[in-house]
Amino acid sequence: MNTNIKLNIVFLILMIGIAFLGYYPSQSDFYCIFLGFSVSFGAYFILTFILISELSIKYLKWVAAIIPLILVFSEPNLSDDIFRFIWDGLCTLSRISPYRFIPRDVSADLLGPQQQFLFEHLNSPDYFSVYPTISQAFFALIVKLTGDFYFQIVVLKIMYYALHLLGAIAICKVFNGMSLNVKPLALYYLNPLVIVEGIGNLHAEINMVSFLFISLYLWYNKKYWFSAFMYACAINVKLIPIFFLGYFLVRYQNKKMISFLLKVGLFSFLLFLPVIYGLINGGFLESIDLYFRKFEFNASVYYSLREIGDVITGYNLIAYLGPILFLAFIFISFYKWWKENESKGLLHFMKTNERVMIIYLLLSTIVHPWYIIPLLGINVFLRRRYIIVWSYLISLTYINYSYNPYSENMWVVFLEYGVVFMFGLYEYKNREAQLS
Repeated sequence: MNTNIKLNIVFLILMIGIAFLGYYPSQSDFYCIFLGFSVSFGAYFILTFILISELSIKYLKWVAAIIPLILVFSEPNLSDDIFRFIWDGLCTLSRISPYRFIPRDVSADLLGPQQQFLFEHLNSPDYFSVYPTISQAFFALIVKLTGDFYFQIVVLKIMYYALHLLGAIAICKVFNGMSLNVKPLALYYLNPLVIVEGIGNLHAEINMVSFLFISLYLWYNKKYWFSAFMYACAINVKLIPIFFLGYFLVRYQNKKMISFLLKVGLFSFLLFLPVIYGLINGGFLESIDLYFRKFEFNASVYYSLREIGDVITGYNLIAYLGPILFLAFIFISFYKWWKENESKGLLHFMKTNERVMIIYLLLSTIVHPWYIIPLLGINVFLRRRYIIVWSYLISLTYINYSYNPYSENMWVVFLEYGVVFMFGLYEYKNREAQLS
């Protein structure tokens, strides 16, 4: 069969699978969700591991740009976070801090009729917002541009998509500038989980990755102020990039890097001012505390410790285990940075970030499917197959939403982490991915 025909058929299957996931199932339709991800990942595996040598760079760029467009006009169907996004945007435009007032305490008279609709669908009416300021700016902008719920979704998706493309252009230029093969970028930009969760369901991890890619591009072009600002924007989308800065603190002791860190700190502080206001006058920190002390989903180490604690004490110790595991993550990360003796450079930085993210996810009490998107972004430099396998298997966790009442299937958790662990162990024993 002609190569172009084979590629077109596989890409068509990938697009059909992603379109199916974006438009058909609801969050509780597990078998449809898993079918859609299985079809999509089947095509994705063929493209990235079998036909990748036959894939031209130009063809890859066009397809990577076109596929996310399929979901721009779909409504988020695997998550109900969109209602909180728009709620926060309406509050911001009404000069009501989402960090200071919980939705239940906001008077409907102050906000208008759309809030009644949104409030009925909120999954967190009794919690303060935990979305940092860049995300809040996106939410406020879409509300400013249109008052129609569906068009607010479409506009937000267009904004995410535009930033996604900018990140792709930036990281392509970095790879080209370093004389690297850009085809491994397909591991991220064609990944069904990235497209469905990032564009389809509007989870901001996809924006965080784009800001980091843009920051990296600006760094290599010696535009350090702009690079620092983009890095600060990534932090103010999701706080995770803060943890990567520890690498610079420990590994680099030169004026240029210290200056860069100071710039990131300055921009982060300025962008974080509304959140600081919420810390002082509201409950932002309270919601973060609840995140560590109350919520649990698809965890690994925590679930093991929870069972041991339940046997010893007779009740769930999440209020203690959550904060302890987070502190353990901080300690282990800094210890590994301090002890490692590898040469400095981009590959080592990405390897370190991979370990930081793995430690963070393994010690977390919550690991939603979209939480591994940053790990997939890092993986374009490392090409770890266990991370790719994890991005598929984590879709199994949607089975929890199919139960009425909601419950978590621990067999699925065991299967997911068991298979990923075996793949990871095999990979680390048998090969070390190299940039090429």
